[in-house]
Amino acid sequence: MNTSQTDYEVSQEPGEKKHSIRRRVFWLILAFVLLIIIAVGTTVCCGFVVLSSRHFLDDTFEMAKAVSLSVDSSRAAEYLKTGGKDTAYEKTGEYMSRLVEATDLQRIAIIYPGEEEIVCLWDTGKGQTADGLGDHEKYPDDNRRKELILESFHHNSRKSWIMDRIGDEKILTVYCPVYNAGGEPEALVSVYEPVPDNTAG
Repeated sequence: MNTSQTDYEVSQEPGEKKHSIRRRVFWLILAFVLLIIIAVGTTVCCGFVVLSSRHFLDDTFEMAKAVSLSVDSSRAAEYLKTGGKDTAYEKTGEYMSRLVEATDLQRIAIIYPGEEEIVCLWDTGKGQTADGLGDHEKYPDDNRRKELILESFHHNSRKSWIMDRIGDEKILTVYCPVYNAGGEPEALVSVYEPVPDNTAG
């Protein structure tokens, strides 16, 4: 009787081992599937952020380009030289103000980048004192920005941008030249826009 019981117990051991192996295989497969789901989810999220960032940047450039096309480039040099304002000048300023009010843009400025100073043509923004026509401003201490501004203006770099962090807020600034009929730059549009939290930067 004892012998048959012993034989019975021994005969069950391979089955238990198989059951244990199956459980281990099951958990390994489950862990593998979960890892794949996490990896795919991370990739999708990163792709969404990158795509959002690209669209955000493109949209801001389009607004800067629209502003550049609103300028009567043949008059830009005259505005700087005489300080006089005409109907075309006022219309450009009104267009910039409406654009700032209707969008998330923080500021739009149109400048003439000199070698040592920036000279203002138009300036409008939310909650800040705008520079006036002919106002001079030193370049920021950050040489990177000065180089970018001059590069954007002199070398026809249509998609120049820089990201700044002011406190907890990220600000995207894009630059777009204003060209005359001969294709030469007369001024430079700078558009400032806060960056949404779901956008890389």
